[in-house]
Amino acid sequence: YQDYIKSSFPANALVRRSIVIIKRSENSRRYLAQHDDIVNIAGKLAGPLGMNVEEFKDDPVPGLNETMSMFHRAQVVISPHGAGLSNVMFCQSNTQVIEVLCNPAPNMCFQPLCQTVGLQYFALLSVRPMPCGPLYVDLHYFELLLEKVLSDRAGGEGVTRVGK
Repeated sequence: YQDYIKSSFPANALVRRSIVIIKRSENSRRYLAQHDDIVNIAGKLAGPLGMNVEEFKDDPVPGLNETMSMFHRAQVVISPHGAGLSNVMFCQSNTQVIEVLCNPAPNMCFQPLCQTVGLQYFALLSVRPMPCGPLYVDLHYFELLLEKVLSDRAGGEGVTRVGK
């Protein structure tokens, strides 16, 4: 996939400067209950770094080429637990993935995938223990984690910096 993506898309469409947030419809069992708050936090932190926020929505699901290029240009992926996270296979190495897991009984099946393709993985348990329904995060802790992830990216390889 990596070779196909690099040879099939214009280089300017693959510049790594985005935070991809997976938005699952509320008709699904697992979605980020605070999705809009998470998008706002990500936007506030991304702006000064010259980054943008992109939403990967499951209704309607984008085409394969759009999905591949979106995940390939991501520096960070934020997602509730669910099948949409399998798209991290299109990410470049060292992309950072933040997955919000069900609590209790988290299923960390995406952690080995991330490790296999060379991504950095962070797991957050939903702060509301319940059967895996809407997932909630401690927004203050989430913001601290994302600040840390982005500050690590700012000094890392493959990061597009805007300005000084």
